[in-house]
This record gives sequence, structure tokens and C-alpha cells, in this order.
Amino acid sequence: MGMVKHNLICLLFLFFFLMLWPFSSYTQAASPAEKGEVDLKEWIPSPSADSISLEGNWSFYWNALLTPEQIPNYLEEPAYVKVPSEWSRLSEGTGSYPNEGFATYRLLIHLNEQAIDQPLALQIPTSNSAYKVWVNGQPRAESGIVGTSALSEKPWTMSQMITITPSSATLELVVQVSNFHQRRNGIWDSFVIGHSDVIMKENAQAVTSELIILGSLLIMSTFYFFTYFFRRTDIMAFYFSGMCLMFSIRLAVTDGYILRYFIPDHLFFTVYKLEYLSISICILLLIYYISHIFPNEKQPVMTKVLVYLGMGYSFFLLATPPDIFTYTIYFQFTYVFLAISYHIFYVYPLAIYRKRQWAWANFIGSLIVVLVIMNDWFYYIGGSSATLLYYFGVFLFFLVQIITMANQMADAYKRLEVVSDELIHLNGNLEHIVSERTRALHELNEELAASNQKLKKVEISRRKLLSNISHDLGTPMQTALGFVEMLKNGLIQENKEKYLNLVMNKLLFMKKLTDDLFELAKLEENQITYHFVEENAALYLKSIKQQFIHDFTINNLSFIVDSFPALPASEQAYITIDVFRMNQVIQNLLQNAMKFTPEGGTIQINTKLQRNVNKIIFHISDSGIGMNKEEIAMAFNRLYKADEARTDTGSGMGLGLSIAKEIIAAHQGEITAFSEKGKGSTFSIILPVQLKEEKVLHP
Repeated sequence: MGMVKHNLICLLFLFFFLMLWPFSSYTQAASPAEKGEVDLKEWIPSPSADSISLEGNWSFYWNALLTPEQIPNYLEEPAYVKVPSEWSRLSEGTGSYPNEGFATYRLLIHLNEQAIDQPLALQIPTSNSAYKVWVNGQPRAESGIVGTSALSEKPWTMSQMITITPSSATLELVVQVSNFHQRRNGIWDSFVIGHSDVIMKENAQAVTSELIILGSLLIMSTFYFFTYFFRRTDIMAFYFSGMCLMFSIRLAVTDGYILRYFIPDHLFFTVYKLEYLSISICILLLIYYISHIFPNEKQPVMTKVLVYLGMGYSFFLLATPPDIFTYTIYFQFTYVFLAISYHIFYVYPLAIYRKRQWAWANFIGSLIVVLVIMNDWFYYIGGSSATLLYYFGVFLFFLVQIITMANQMADAYKRLEVVSDELIHLNGNLEHIVSERTRALHELNEELAASNQKLKKVEISRRKLLSNISHDLGTPMQTALGFVEMLKNGLIQENKEKYLNLVMNKLLFMKKLTDDLFELAKLEENQITYHFVEENAALYLKSIKQQFIHDFTINNLSFIVDSFPALPASEQAYITIDVFRMNQVIQNLLQNAMKFTPEGGTIQINTKLQRNVNKIIFHISDSGIGMNKEEIAMAFNRLYKADEARTDTGSGMGLGLSIAKEIIAAHQGEITAFSEKGKGSTFSIILPVQLKEEKVLHP
């Protein structure tokens, strides 16, 4: 009966996956463009009309970065190339071009008269390695800086959406693209035009799907990591946690490019390394994971070959830049197919033949992964990508693994219950046996009782852990789900990006909750790698205000950031910081200020320059309940919590200020506190500063 139940679940997964296939695309293709023009006069944009994919033959100017004003006077006639398509993959009729280079695309869009003054939107796809877009002669979007060489180009690529209100029935779309830093080139995804409501809805649906899956994967990764952490023999939980983490990283840096909205664009190389490296590491973890599920079915030699190939390729990705390792995409897909094929055609059939539990589930889950890999393959070699199919395919695979592991854990608990019942029964009879047995039997009875107590303590610890995880993750998860539900139901029509950022922040906060203890240990043992960059102090201060102003508004608190100290016109102040770590310190201090400041109170940041010692001081003050001298003296101690009045406000685990102190010390700085009971607190961050004379460049 158990095997029948398992097989029915597998068939339901496969049926659900195949049902998703027809719904894996949002847009409807228009009549293809011809000779750089597309006729959309039959299309009347409205909130109920489909969006249009601007595919077809666009005007193409190779080795020329032309503005809309320069195109009419350009002497050479344009070629007409297919969009979307990499310029290195163009057909023989138009010729092909090298991977590295630069070009200008142009498309004239002829609209229906009813489209004039309508609120339209244009979805701009990723175009490697940098692009700039004009609409009707006006620059509207830019990713990176297009250039004519690797030195002049600043690579960064991400999808964007812009709004358009046409004043005439013709739109001119001009796109500059350059690529000198990776394999893919040109415009390899479609531009999409539609009514602004339609485009925003499609964006919201796509981002919501990604965020839900991303948040689910991060929670699964966290849960199974701590399952392994508290039970080191459960190595499968560790491998599964790593797989979830690697795929969530890849999801964040590809397709919707969620992570790219939150990291500096100078980390272009890091993003691409994460995109490729996450796959190779995920496959390595998958090999180890399946080897532990079906240890008697693996082929040792083949397993070692796959592991060595994966490790070697991972080190190669770490050691080379994108303009080298992106050309190995065919090797990566070959390696992935080889690993999956080994399990599909050898491990799983053998496990099915031997009637191993959940063998069929893993077999069907891997078939789904093969379809996902084929989808990804077409995406990378220049075909279309059905992103929803990709997300749900991998998510179903992970769901199969979760059910497999849950079943194994349930079986383990059943065996534990049997053993526990036997021990309880044995303990009940021991009183009669002790009187008739020797001292050795009496000692055995004590050992059994001790074992029983240990088992009960383990169960209590397990329940307490699950309770703490549920409590600490429940609130931010509920908030994130609330915003996602509002976006899904169309209750939020404006400032959607702000709410998506809030959802992302809540998900990041959940991960941070689980990382604090480990992070503090790493900080104290100097195991953290810092990524220091030189930041303009005044601009950094402004970014802090923009980042946190919303949190204070919703808590009915005043947030004041004083003006940066006046400097001579040509002088700027720079601080060398790890932006992520410094934001972590600021966020901790501001959150503490919010906790201990009643509604209507004020939190203020002011800055002071000490030129004689090249120091800058950031004072963060609040009008809250304050601390006494004993509390100030202990504030930065590890695991220290204030008195009960402060604890009631949710002071946390007592790790935040300890972490902040370690981070500031790594920046060659200091952090101090001053407070009076009932009069608020002031925390001061003292950092080295450089005052530089900067020349103003005139064009």
C-alpha cells in the first residue's frame, strides 16, 4: 500500500508540472518587424489587451554607437537583423559578427491613433554587457556604460521597465549595446510594449513567483541546515540545505535579477561567478545527496569521476573572469546532463528494481529536472526561456526531496517510539528484576534509565528548537506574504517597487536571524572576509536616510539626518568601508533606537569631522528610555540583555552590539555609547576619513 501511495504522489507531481507548460509565457508575439519598422495599427492598448513582443528585423549599425540625432546623417546603410538574437548568431543572409563589439539598434513603431496619450510601458530585456535606450530622442534607460572597448565599457546588465505616453502615432526606439566582458552579446530577449497596467501586472506576477520560491528555498535551506547542525549524523540534511541555498542564489542573480537591484554594479564579475558557480556546486551536492539516499546503488568510479569534474570546474570558475568562463557554458550543460543521466539511467532504475522506498519519486523528479535543464539550455544558446516552467520544475524537484526526507524522518521517529515504548515497558519490570538480579543488572537498569532521560531531553530540545524557529521566522514571513498577497490581488497600484523591496528585506532579515551567532563567532575568529570600497561619506549618509525612513514613518517616529558638515567646493570626504557590514551596524543601532523610543519620539543622525586626526564621527541619538551606568558598561558584552523594562520591548538576543563592535574594529574604528536614564541614548561610530581635493572636469 505504501508503494502505491508513493507512486500516486509522483504521478500527481508530473501531471501538475505538465499542466504548467502552456502557461509558461506572458506575452503574445506581434506581427514581425520588417526593415526596422513594425506596424501595430491594429493593436489598441488597454488594460485588457495583450502586451506585444517587438520581434523581427531591426535596423542595425555595427561598430557604431549612434544617438537618435546622428542616425539620419550616418553615411552607411543599416543592416536588418533579427531581434531577439545574439549578433554572433545571425543568419547567413545578414552575416554574423564577433562576440565582442558594439552596435546600435533602431526600430520605428507605428501605433494606432487611439494609442496617442495612452499610458504605455516598455519592458527592456537584459542586453550584454551594457546598453542605453532612447525613446523618441530622449534617453530613458541605461544599464552599465556602453563603450567601444573593454576599458571604456562598464559592464552591468539588468531588465528594466519604463513608462511612455506617446504624443504621436510613431515611436522611435534606439538601443546602444556593447559587449567586451562575456560570451553572450546583443539583444537576446524580446522588448515588450503594452498598456502600463498590463506590463506592471506581468512584472508583479513574475517577481511575486520568484520571491515566493526564493523565500521558500531560503527557509528550507535554513531549516535543514539547523537539522544537520543539531544532529550531525544527518548529513543528507546538510547536502539538501546546500542545494536549496545554491539554487536560491542562482534564482536571485538570473532571470528576474532580484539580487542585482540590491548590490553595487561594480560587482559584475561576482554576479556572473555566482550564476555559474551555484550550478556546479548544486550538482556536486546533488551527487553526494543521492549517494546517501541510495548508497548501495551508486557506482563508486562514476561517482568519483563526476565529483572530480565538478570540483575542477568550480575551481576554474573561481580562477577565471567572465570573458573566459562564460564560454564554457556547453561544458557546464554537458556535465549537468552527464550527472543527471547517470542517476536516471543507472542509480534510479537499480533502486526501482530493488524496490527502494521513494525511488520512483526521485526518478520522476529528475526527469522534471532534465526538462528544466533543456529549457535553461535553450535560454543560454539563444532560444526563448519559459521562466515559470523553470521555476516550478525545480521547485517540484525540491518538493519531492522534502517529502522523501520527511518520510525518512517519520520512519525514524516511529522506530524511536517503538524503542521508547520498549524501554518504558522494561523500566516497569525492572523493580521486580532488580531484587532478584545481581549488581550488574542493577547498573544496567540505571544505564537504561539514563538513556531514556537523554531521549526525552532530545525530544524536548527538538520541540523547543522548532518552536523558536517558528516564532522568529513567522512574523517577517507573515509580513512578506501579506505584501505579496496584496500585490497579487492588485491592492497595491503605486510604488510597487517599494513594497517588493520591503518583501525582499523581510526575507533577508529571516536569513540574518539564523546567521547572527555564527557570524559573531566568525568575526571573533577573524574568519570573515571584508570587501572594502571607498565611499563618499556625504552620499553614504544620504543613502542611510533613504534606506530607513520608511521604517520610522510606519512606527510614528521622527527620523532626522542632519546635513553633512560643510566642505570647500572642491573637497570631498571619503571613508573606506565594507558597505554591507557597515549597513548592518547602522541598521542594528537604528532598530535599537526604534525599540526603546516611544511613539512620537525622535531619532537623529549627525556627523562631525575631526580634521586634525582625520576622523569622522556619526552620532546616532534617540529620545527613548535611556540606560543607567551599569547598562552602558555592559552594552557591548556578548549575550548581555538589559533590564526587564527594556526586554519587554523586544531587545533581541543580545548579539547585535557585540557584532557591531567587531565590525567597527575591523574598520580600524571605535563605537561608544552615552546615555542617561529617561533622557535617551547616543551611540557614536568613529572611523578614519580621507579629505580629497577633486578637480571639476569640464566637457
